[in-house]
Amino acid sequence: CCVRLSIFNIYGQKVAELLNERQKEGLKRTVWDGLGQHGKTLSSGVYYYYLETEEFRKAEKMVFIK
Repeated sequence: CCVRLSIFNIYGQKVAELLNERQKEGLKRTVWDGLGQHGKTLSSGVYYYYLETEEFRKAEKMVFIK
């Protein structure tokens, strides 16, 4: 099943894509290092992660603190 995990800022702009690949079912863990798509550390603040599979979608708020 294809899994996509993206990070968005409070303006709805995608700032990072952590996963976009096929994975087997099961519990997984991903750590975001605070880097954006261009390799620079993003500012502290509120971000949203969006997790999507073929059968599941979830968006949650998180706080990134440097």
